[in-house]
Amino acid sequence: MALFKWIFTYCSVRKCRYKFLAEKTGTDVPLPPVPIVTRWNSWFKTVIHHANYVAFYKDFIAEELDIRDATNALTELKELLQDPAVVV
Repeated sequence: MALFKWIFTYCSVRKCRYKFLAEKTGTDVPLPPVPIVTRWNSWFKTVIHHANYVAFYKDFIAEELDIRDATNALTELKELLQDPAVVV
């Protein structure tokens, strides 16, 4: 969750590409919610959101790495999403 927060916080253009890819694929994938440190419910909602859209994230991260230079957060996300123990 922290890596997803990181990739969208400092790159507003990435938010636009995320929305564009969602429209292009014909899926209604909203941006992931940003959890608030002091609100546990926001963390639970964020985890549920990520669990529902993990398949879309794989495509999005792959396209981001093709378009832009690889950042630490993007490469870590790609590695995490390829690990079958993490993605159920």
